[in-house]
Order: sequence, then structure tokens, then C-alpha cells
Amino acid sequence: MSPAQKPQEQPPKDLRSLLSDLDDRADRILASLFVLWDLDTRYSEIEKSVERQDYIDVLRSTTEKMGADLGVVERKAGMLGYDRLFEWIDGGINDEEKQKRQRFVMRITEKIKDLENQMAEAKNGYSGDK
Repeated sequence: MSPAQKPQEQPPKDLRSLLSDLDDRADRILASLFVLWDLDTRYSEIEKSVERQDYIDVLRSTTEKMGADLGVVERKAGMLGYDRLFEWIDGGINDEEKQKRQRFVMRITEKIKDLENQMAEAKNGYSGDK
């Protein structure tokens, strides 16, 4: 099979683990953003170059981890289409399970929207600082 014919990754039949992973990673990214903002504030107040280098190392490490999580979130979210989500929700064994699945999807959707807003705010904040 040539690289151009690489098979697309398919979401699992039960989306619970995939959605839980998205939920987890979104939490970690949001926490990383908070850490980065806090470190950035502290960094600007440090005068010793040795201490500044320590902060630079932590900033770099945190951004690398956050970037990796963002890549996974983007890839996994790309595997989910609306049709697939609705199919999974409707596949619940009864109305109670369907409602539970729908609430789960809505909560993660809201969290991802919040994450997108926070990332845009962070990007604008850093772009505006320069």
C-alpha cells in the first residue's frame, strides 16, 4: 500500500473511551494554560538569569506536553463526525442511557469550545505582547 493510500483511522464502536480521553486531555490542556500564564507572570518579575533559565525550561516542557495533547485532541476529534456521535447516542439501550450519553457528549463539546476560546485568548494575549 502506498503512502497516499494510507487507511484512515476509524473511531471505535463504543465512543466512551475516546470521548473520555478527549475530556481528560482537554482538562490537562486547560491546566497547562493556567500554569503557563502563571509562569509567564512570575518570569517577568525575575531578575536572576539562573532562575530565569529554570522558568524557561519549565515553560518549554509545559508547552511541549500541551502541544502533544493538542495534537491528540485534534486527531481524535477529527475522527468524530456528527453522524457518528448521533449514532452512538441513539445506540443506547434505553432512554436513560441515551440521555446520559447525550449529556456526556454535550459536556465534552462545551469543554472543547471553552478550550478553543482559551487558546485563542492565549494566542491573542501573546501576540499582543510583542
